[in-house]
Amino acid sequence: MVGAYIQDGVKNEIDVSIRKMLLPEIKDAIGQRCASLVEEGDTVFLDESTTCLAVARHLLHRDITVVTNSLDIAQVFSDSGQGKLLLSGGELDRKNRCFVGGSAEDFLSRYYMDKSFVSCRGADRAAGITDGSAVNGRIRSMMLQRAKQRFLVLDHTKLDKTHFYHICDFSAVDAVVVDFLPTGVWREFFRDRGIRVLEALPRP
Repeated sequence: MVGAYIQDGVKNEIDVSIRKMLLPEIKDAIGQRCASLVEEGDTVFLDESTTCLAVARHLLHRDITVVTNSLDIAQVFSDSGQGKLLLSGGELDRKNRCFVGGSAEDFLSRYYMDKSFVSCRGADRAAGITDGSAVNGRIRSMMLQRAKQRFLVLDHTKLDKTHFYHICDFSAVDAVVVDFLPTGVWREFFRDRGIRVLEALPRP
């Protein structure tokens, strides 16, 4: 376990420096699975999550356009010199190393994506898809609305959790990319709603 941190409160936000060290192998596997869904020439939105940062690392050397509000993802593509990058402006959220607020939302609202990859803090069958932050949640919601294909990316520890801000209902996503589903209840839930499930790792 990396240090001590509070994760149970609906509005608690874990600093990105800690989140980067949590479940690295799982996030890498999810990132690789997501990258396999991206085709040459795609325009892709990646949010500021550390799971989407793992996606970004597997998208280097692709002829794609990446739109993001994440400083870390922008750094990955800037250092590689690969692809085309659009980075939003806005107010800097230092804890999450991303841009948020009205200016960021206005910038991102001008674009439409082939694919959006969006994470969350919690996913609950009754409450839907939730975040610990309203400003980040609004950006995630916007980019799901403005994509042809919409992917929710998360690890299994976020299932059956509810947090502060309602990003969207499950009807707003086409597919879920997860390390594995721990119960058949979730598998049945997604199947009944026509949501594809793409598991990156075999069930333990």
